[in-house]
Amino acid sequence: MVESLTGTNSNLTVVEAIVRKLNEVLKTKRFLLVLDDVWNEDAKKWDGMRECLRGIGASDESRIIVTTRNETVVSIMQPSFPCPLGILSAGDSWELFEKIAFGHGCAAVKTPELINIGRKIVAKCGGVPLAVAAIGGLLWYKKDEREWSKIENNKTMAAMEEAGRRVISAIKLSYDHLPSLSLKQCLLYCTIVGKGGVATVESMIQLWMAQGLLNPSKGSHLEMEDVGRNYMSILLRTSLLQVSEKDGFGRTIKFTIHDLVYDFVKEAAKESIFLVPSVELRSGRESLLKPRTLILSDGLAHDLPNVRKSLRVLRVVEGEHVKELPTTIGKLKLLRYLDISRTSITELPNPITLLYNLQTMKLSNLQQLPKNFENLANLRHLCIEEDGIINGKPCLLPDIGQLSSLQTLPFFYVSQDKGCQIDQLGRLHNLRGDLKIFDLQNVSNQEEAIKAKISTKINLDSLELHWDTRTRDGSTDEDVLKGLEPDPNLKGFGMENFMGRSLPSWMLTKSHPLVFRNLVKILLRNFNKCQQIPPLGHLPHLNIVNIIGMKSVNCIGTDFFGWKNVDDASCNPSGVAGDAVVLFPALKRANSGGYA
Repeated sequence: MVESLTGTNSNLTVVEAIVRKLNEVLKTKRFLLVLDDVWNEDAKKWDGMRECLRGIGASDESRIIVTTRNETVVSIMQPSFPCPLGILSAGDSWELFEKIAFGHGCAAVKTPELINIGRKIVAKCGGVPLAVAAIGGLLWYKKDEREWSKIENNKTMAAMEEAGRRVISAIKLSYDHLPSLSLKQCLLYCTIVGKGGVATVESMIQLWMAQGLLNPSKGSHLEMEDVGRNYMSILLRTSLLQVSEKDGFGRTIKFTIHDLVYDFVKEAAKESIFLVPSVELRSGRESLLKPRTLILSDGLAHDLPNVRKSLRVLRVVEGEHVKELPTTIGKLKLLRYLDISRTSITELPNPITLLYNLQTMKLSNLQQLPKNFENLANLRHLCIEEDGIINGKPCLLPDIGQLSSLQTLPFFYVSQDKGCQIDQLGRLHNLRGDLKIFDLQNVSNQEEAIKAKISTKINLDSLELHWDTRTRDGSTDEDVLKGLEPDPNLKGFGMENFMGRSLPSWMLTKSHPLVFRNLVKILLRNFNKCQQIPPLGHLPHLNIVNIIGMKSVNCIGTDFFGWKNVDDASCNPSGVAGDAVVLFPALKRANSGGYA
């Protein structure tokens, strides 16, 4: 609850501390709390929670909504307004099916014949939403009447007419018709999330990749990650996986598995995935020494010597007391995925540079990389938390440019130290996702900035540029910023502590009104000397604007809105109705202040 309200991770574990924090955040505010899919039947815990919530915020005017499939939970909680949900009506079932099966990008053309088949299929679903959604998602990929008829006449579909087997039959039908064996294996692997668990999409794709399940077809020019995203899209569309959270760009970033789907795939997956307490590794049991995935739940990393060299994935969870990796880590030659982000490890042993097959490394608290880190030529995802600031010092990544396969690099600190200059970024042609560049005051001029080749990194979703807060000659900042022009399709852009008086033409141009047309959010902070604000009002997707600390801006003119007159607005991608120009058509949240 605290994390949901504050948007930051919470390490609170004591109930009293949690209640105090909730009181601090909510104070006299009304709140709506939604507890989804509740199964806990402990009446004492519910009574205790109810008493705690009564003293928080404007509790008399606040409300709690609980969803559950357990009638015992309903009787224990004694809700004021119980609302038992029945099955969907025939009309609602068809509406849900139609929205999914004939949704945007579907393979089939909506014809009377397909509608007729679809209605027969929907009738067999018996008004069960999961069954309707699963079959609808399956048919989204089927392009003609022949393929739809095959689904309608499938033996599993016939079993759906039995009321008690509708959901499981729909799940089996969707699973059986997944287009490849590797995709089925990817679904089975998702059981490591656990029943009711939530995982990030990117982490799961990286885990699939580590198991060798993502193999682009020859000549496709696709990366393994592209195949993984396509697989994830299929599993979500067929409701075999479910969306848990989306980010500000509308991307699914977290998913979960419905309990019934989890039960369906659990048996098939259990032989290949182990959640092994470290104490059992010492037993020497042959079955425990062959996993390709090992999750150490108690964080005893010194047990690694007992693990077979076939290991591909190693995760340490609940390992806050683990402060170092054993040097034997270098013997795991086939290791492709290493996650020690939940440990207290600040330095990596040198033998880690022998893991030539490593694709993904997740770290936190890291102070420095070991020598010869550039030997990890196959490393594609380097995930370091907390923006790399440990004990007040930045984590430098010397010679990171030699890792030419790298796609994920959350931050880069520019330094004049050898191998830490901004030109290192110029060698990383495959960067994707989000990138933050810090200490840009260490870049001398435009020519040096251009060497980062930011404009060629077309797969970046967001870019943040940061200088330090020290006063300096702003002309250098202006010069450097000219050389950091990004790809115009960015979705997120931020700048902080820019000391220049003017912005470069690529931020101000009106000759290309569709530049940054995909921008969703922008952050400009502490531009104390700058006298300009970029035009933003015409951007069709911009929904978050934060402009703070523009102390030299005396007024905001019409240029800020992007259009000087209706003629300019005629090329507005959001459209013009009559003489009305729609400004900030997608804006949801704006924060502005600190002007002259």
